[in-house]
Amino acid sequence: MQDRKKIILAVVIGVLGAIFVAVYINNVEKRFRTTEDLQEVLVSMEYIPARTLVTTKNVGKISVPKQWAQPGSLTPQDRLVNEQGKSLYAALLPIEKGEQILSNKISLLGEETGLAFTIPEGKRAVSITLEDARAVAKLLKPGDFVDVIVGIDYIKAASSSGFGGGKEFKTMAIFQSVLILAVEDQLVVKKVEAVETGRDKDRRGQSSTQRGGMGGKFTVTVALLPEEVTKFIYIRDSGEVTLVLRAPGDKAEKDIPIVDLKTFIKEEEEEKGKGEKEGSKKKASAKSDEESISIIRGSQEEKIGGRSYQPFPK
Repeated sequence: MQDRKKIILAVVIGVLGAIFVAVYINNVEKRFRTTEDLQEVLVSMEYIPARTLVTTKNVGKISVPKQWAQPGSLTPQDRLVNEQGKSLYAALLPIEKGEQILSNKISLLGEETGLAFTIPEGKRAVSITLEDARAVAKLLKPGDFVDVIVGIDYIKAASSSGFGGGKEFKTMAIFQSVLILAVEDQLVVKKVEAVETGRDKDRRGQSSTQRGGMGGKFTVTVALLPEEVTKFIYIRDSGEVTLVLRAPGDKAEKDIPIVDLKTFIKEEEEEKGKGEKEGSKKKASAKSDEESISIIRGSQEEKIGGRSYQPFPK
């Protein structure tokens, strides 16, 4: 009988203890669930390996108590993608599922992630070394768009390839509106759209000028379609390439004619022909004036064909 009472007493005490614990936990949760104490942070929705783009697909947002927000954690106000929805950041270190996204675990594309993350989808990166005069006096910047103009010596190119029979030097536009990915080791970095972290602010204070030095040659890296790369390499190795800078927002492609010596000879002949034609007209007009006759009747003067006769003085 006494054992039964002990069992009942233990059960009652256990139930009361569970109730007290539940009430305590509920009070704690209510305290932390107040709007003033919550903060939205970005967390990974899946495991994100290192050197992987941080996108809206693998990152989400949750609300946590402010005390639980880790230092350097990103919030929904921080922009991880640009207006076109393209990622601006990549993971430097692995990020576990459910882990808060910290500023020291991601990096702007092109700073520490390398050139590969700056290449547009479906394109390839290829470089060329140019002299200043052939690259807008070295004033090109990553993110600029250029036209690729090449001058090819057909005789030299044909003889070096073993075919022979080359005829003349021609200049032509091979590609238009080509994106520059890098100038020397300076990469495309969209700092304006970047997350405002302390580390990024420090980087913004650093000089972003080109490191190619003054004068001489320097290297430019551009983005091309796979089928364009072989053409680019051929003209790079066989011709004289010049990059022509485009104005911001100018993406229109023009019908640019091929130019050779005949182009200038033809233009000169056309100008010469126009001059001769104008000269013939002037001569014909002068001859017509010389062969006309002026007849004065009172105050009226009349010209007719023939020689010029002077009227008798009054």
